[in-house]
Amino acid sequence: MIPVCRKVAMRVAAALVVLLAASAAQAATYTHVPTTYAWVDPSTQTAVTWSNPTLCNGFGDTVGDDAITAPINIGFSFTYGATAYTQLQVMTNGRLQFNQTYCGAGTQDIGPPRTYTLPYSDNNIPRTMKVYGADLDASPSGSGGGPGSTTCTAPCGVFYTATPLGVAPNRQFVVTWVAVPDWGSTGSFYNLQIVLNEDGSFVYQFGANSNLDGGHADIGWELTNGDWDTVTYTDIGSLASTAILFFDPLIATPTPTPTQTPTPTPPPPTLTPTFTATFTPTNTATNTPTWTPSNTPTNTPTNTPTWTPSNTPTNTPTATPTWTPSNTPTNTPTNTPTWTPSNTPTNTSTNTPTWTPSNTPTNTATNTPTWTPSNTPTNTATNTPTWTPSNTPTNTPTNT
Repeated sequence: MIPVCRKVAMRVAAALVVLLAASAAQAATYTHVPTTYAWVDPSTQTAVTWSNPTLCNGFGDTVGDDAITAPINIGFSFTYGATAYTQLQVMTNGRLQFNQTYCGAGTQDIGPPRTYTLPYSDNNIPRTMKVYGADLDASPSGSGGGPGSTTCTAPCGVFYTATPLGVAPNRQFVVTWVAVPDWGSTGSFYNLQIVLNEDGSFVYQFGANSNLDGGHADIGWELTNGDWDTVTYTDIGSLASTAILFFDPLIATPTPTPTQTPTPTPPPPTLTPTFTATFTPTNTATNTPTWTPSNTPTNTPTNTPTWTPSNTPTNTPTATPTWTPSNTPTNTPTNTPTWTPSNTPTNTSTNTPTWTPSNTPTNTATNTPTWTPSNTPTNTATNTPTWTPSNTPTNTPTNT
């Protein structure tokens, strides 16, 4: 029987053997971790130009399907592996290549699901990076020959920063695939981005993608056939709005500070009208009585007017009224005459009709009033104010 401690030691030794064997099979210079998604706006970047005649080693074209650019200046010295580069080439199928011109066709089988050629590791494509190694077709009219038709017209295309972003030692070089379709896959598109940092790390970023044929292309890098790595993921669509940072763990772990933090351009604002209140006066009725005049206007005085005439009551018309005395003075006018005394009593009413008398008060009577004066003249009229003159006569109207 083997002691427990010896069993543990044997298991640890076996695990180390497996780990060493795996390391011998694949020595990975770079490790990767998720990082902050910070899509760099490609609208200010420069469209790539595919080499013509093609610089591809092996199969390639000049229209943008399986094509490669001439060497492009990075703008600073970028160390990939143990080698510093100042130039690179962009290959249509989601690759950056350093001192490497191999192209090759992109599709192995149209499926579905679609499969792709040149999976890592491959002796034909060392010193390359794959943001998504599909059969991307950036040709404006489509290269033809596939199961469906595709086109790549503006804004579709592949773009790069002709001048690096930022300042030394934190400059960045960016390559972006904008809405590029998969070869022969009508309606597919991919938004992909590679950012090279001056410190030697690099970032893959994934925008919106439409993977209609269900392909599963490589995401990774390869320095040599024995020094490479790929990222495990479920589907390219699940990576939308995510980013992956690759760095050499033997160098201090970088804290990426994007030089250009994208500022999304918002849609035109929806104009919300600002209501500037225009004062509209509200007519609030203050119990305004409706006047329905009868033949005899009714004056409702607040205070009973006090007449202060001289010893002889004076009516102030222009013309002197005519006195026709009889035994019984009877004044039966149809309309009550309007009196304009020297001191005019103030009638306070709400919306009281204004009477504008002429110089001569008009008494419109059916019968001419007959005055029969006695020692004390008394006016006895039907619905007519009764005059009881004394030294100070008072007019007390009943219905005036």
